Amino acid sequence: MALLEGAWDCSNCLATRILGRHRKCPTCGDPRNPVLTPEEKPYLPRDAKEVTDPDGIASFGHGPDWNCGYCGNANLGNQTVCENCNQPKDFNDTINRRSTYLGGISADGVVFDDIPDESAERIEDELTEATRLIEAGDSPRKINDVILPADSVKQTGDIADRVQQYEALITTKDEPFQWSRFYRRFKLPLFAGAALSLIALIVFGLIALLSTSPQPLVAVEKTWMRQTEVEEFRTLTEEDWAFPSDARVLDSFSALHHYDKVLDGYKTDYYTDYVDEYAGQEPYSYSCGSRTVDNGDGSFSVDTEYCEGSRAVYRTVAVRRSEQVPVYRDVPVYRTKYRFEFDRWVFDKWETLSGTSANTPTPQWPKPSNLRQDQRVGNGRNETYKVQLRHNETGTIYTEEVNFSIWNSVSVGEAVVGNITRNGSLRSVEWSDVSAG
Repeated sequence: MALLEGAWDCSNCLATRILGRHRKCPTCGDPRNPVLTPEEKPYLPRDAKEVTDPDGIASFGHGPDWNCGYCGNANLGNQTVCENCNQPKDFNDTINRRSTYLGGISADGVVFDDIPDESAERIEDELTEATRLIEAGDSPRKINDVILPADSVKQTGDIADRVQQYEALITTKDEPFQWSRFYRRFKLPLFAGAALSLIALIVFGLIALLSTSPQPLVAVEKTWMRQTEVEEFRTLTEEDWAFPSDARVLDSFSALHHYDKVLDGYKTDYYTDYVDEYAGQEPYSYSCGSRTVDNGDGSFSVDTEYCEGSRAVYRTVAVRRSEQVPVYRDVPVYRTKYRFEFDRWVFDKWETLSGTSANTPTPQWPKPSNLRQDQRVGNGRNETYKVQLRHNETGTIYTEEVNFSIWNSVSVGEAVVGNITRNGSLRSVEWSDVSAG
């Protein structure tokens, strides 16, 4: 049987999930009294921990707690005198009830009492105090145990609805700063902020490294190159399954074109299959009931009951099986192939002409001369224009390839603005200023 620590909620300051070992609220100091204040009755949280530490073990196992009728202090069950006001335990005190919660087979045939309204005992004490004095004298009264359904061990009451009001209340109070609370509340934003700061540092470093600054440059030379295509009329020879209409067929012959797959029959393939085979029954234990006891001191004793049963057992066996697999053969398919020749104008060479702005200010297209009868000027053309720029301070020469419009607009000796990186590379040139000028 496991001993689990319960939790309770304070009805005075609305603090929640107070450990069961605390008989007074750690926030406001109000003593726990589940009889007169049912909202403070301990419950078993889903994440309840087993009591194994010495302090926890020392806090439980003394019987149901009781509250002093004179000062309200919560006392251990084995104390006969209130530790706060030294009044002996008697009929004026409220004693916690010990409740057993049953579930599963354990609850079969058990008639459950209603969940006791323990606040009514206070009214009963006031109305029948004289009768209790006669019957019991000064001896403490006995609170009978109850048996309840297992699901009633869950947290009940409306105190959770007032937590928001309590949180709004405590925000107006002056409280000492608590690093643990600050860490729990802000640890995720802190980690996210650190990660974002690291990313920002890397980004800013890259920006700083790749950033440019405008610096003056001077155009010192302009070069150009133009090319004109020259074609040649040639007789071409090819082989194919078809030929152009103006081709001259030189030869034809039968050649392998492709393979067709043809069904040739079937073959038997064997393989191993694995199946589950019934092998009998085996005994086993399974959970069939539970017993949770509210010990009346903030702890719960939990015991799981097991039943015996039997279940089928299977074993995996290998089975040899066979299947018919189709077999195909490749059948070659032949077709007529042709070797033929035909005449075409095809690329022969590039006629190139180049110069600088100094010796040839106006670029010219090359005009091929001395062409044979089987040669002609084609439609293909290429052109390249470059401007050499010098840095005024460092003397570094940069060569930029530009279009004809920019090349034609810029003059040797003209100043332009270049965007230079920190490592001295030319990123771009403000050619628009030149064109506008």
